Amino acid sequence: MLKQNKMKNLGIYVLIIIGLFGCGTNKIQTERISLDPVVIYEGLATNFPGELFVDENYFYTPSSSSNYHLGIHDINTGEEIAGTVRIGKGPQEFITPSIHQITEQGLFVYDPNLRREAFFPINDAIEGKYSCQMLPKKETVIYSRVLCIDDETQVVLQPVGANLFQLWRSNEFTEFGEPFTGSISNANIYLQGEIAYHNEKRKLVYTNFYLPYIAIYKYRNGSFHLFSERRDFDKLDIQKNRLKTDKTRMGMTGLTLSKDYIVCIQRDYENDFTDESTVGRDFSKLSHTVFLYSFEGELETIVDLGSPVLRLASTQENNVLFATVFRNNEFQVVRYQLPS
Repeated sequence: MLKQNKMKNLGIYVLIIIGLFGCGTNKIQTERISLDPVVIYEGLATNFPGELFVDENYFYTPSSSSNYHLGIHDINTGEEIAGTVRIGKGPQEFITPSIHQITEQGLFVYDPNLRREAFFPINDAIEGKYSCQMLPKKETVIYSRVLCIDDETQVVLQPVGANLFQLWRSNEFTEFGEPFTGSISNANIYLQGEIAYHNEKRKLVYTNFYLPYIAIYKYRNGSFHLFSERRDFDKLDIQKNRLKTDKTRMGMTGLTLSKDYIVCIQRDYENDFTDESTVGRDFSKLSHTVFLYSFEGELETIVDLGSPVLRLASTQENNVLFATVFRNNEFQVVRYQLPS
């Protein structure tokens, strides 16, 4: 009887082991696809393309005119039909402007050096009027990214301090989001990243430049709560309270939210062995791939765009992806249809 029990237990263990290895063997692999671009605009007049944003009618990228920082282009023809955001130190001018969002009020522009925020109405720019609505300056925080959640609410990314984010409402703020690195002395470098907010899903997404990390926060009852996070690395190398990363690899260097996807510029290191420390300004060495994640944080598809990609843009109404790519030895704005 004892021998029979031992044999029975051994059989159970064998079945468990087979089951475990069977699960690993049958694990669904990440789908990899390739897409062909539709070229919208060729020969961007810049040595290094800045932002790219889109809405239903236009795409926005650095202007070919010296009068404006930003060009407004017809989304179908690519023609630059207007410009906005002036460079300077005047009351409605910016030194280092950066578009962070398109809202009902217009283009939301932030200058990290002047710590100046403003909305630029798009219709005014189309009609040839230069106007903007300056917003009150935040006096108590240094931040690298800022988003408008609604007319009274903003979220800012502060890559230093006990929390990653501040939630501003009526000039009062609360903090949230524990840094995934813990407390490190070089957080101002290694917690830099992108943030984006999906209006319908009411989710804030944060991605990191240096490590493959995504955090998703759900907005409810006037505050954000961690919904899910994804860490595609084994462990952090922290020495003497300083984070060290592998310079041959990067995290996510671009972020946009479509209807169904979190879309990130991310190198497919299983098939692309480029040493990131050798890239520099060699645009031909940039990643060709974007990773598509669900809003639960699951990696769904790796997409080869066929060309090195610098910028991403999309609306939240569909799964059309716009990108600034390095193609035919020039910078182009192109369009792709992501799987639905």
